Amino acid sequence: MSVLAIYRTAIIALLDDPYYSRFTATQVDAALRFALIEYSIFRPPVLSYNIDGAGTYRITMPADFQPLRIIRAELHAEFANPQSEVKMISRFLDNQWEIETTERLINLGESLDLFYMGSVHTIYDLDGADVTTIPVQDEQMVQIGAAGYACISRATSQGEANVIQSDATKHIFEIGNKYLDDFRKMLRPVGKGYYGSLPSVPTDTF
Repeated sequence: MSVLAIYRTAIIALLDDPYYSRFTATQVDAALRFALIEYSIFRPPVLSYNIDGAGTYRITMPADFQPLRIIRAELHAEFANPQSEVKMISRFLDNQWEIETTERLINLGESLDLFYMGSVHTIYDLDGADVTTIPVQDEQMVQIGAAGYACISRATSQGEANVIQSDATKHIFEIGNKYLDDFRKMLRPVGKGYYGSLPSVPTDTF
């Protein structure tokens, strides 16, 4: 079973809809995207990028390298663990990143492993992603968030279609809000002081 299929199965189980009679895979995937956006706001993915040295202190990154922030640099060593950290300054100039090491140049034949914050976490096969960046310990949290978004989306659409909310629609709202509340409590423990802009609630036609 693929990673995406595992996520879908877990979310559908939370929605108590094993035969996809109320939710489609497309709707589940849409809810999963919103959960990933919110998760990524508070826990951005930390990724790595290897860049070859050029015998200089300053290295300009390729134009398609667009992280949120470069966290640190390590001198790449095939068998060293941990690797040696290299002190550096990173700058974003003219829509392109560059780094400048402060204590030593990076020689030809050497390379740096840069660790940086990406934008949104990915799940293998969702929107063509080739890697899953969600830590194993956070998988259930994201699945709960996706179930919450799926419920809110369905209830919102039903409410718009019927104008007057039925008891069933209100119940779906309650379930969705409960899942999202649980998701956000796990995502942002009390006292951490995180701030961010949350995605708009998706709606769909049922």
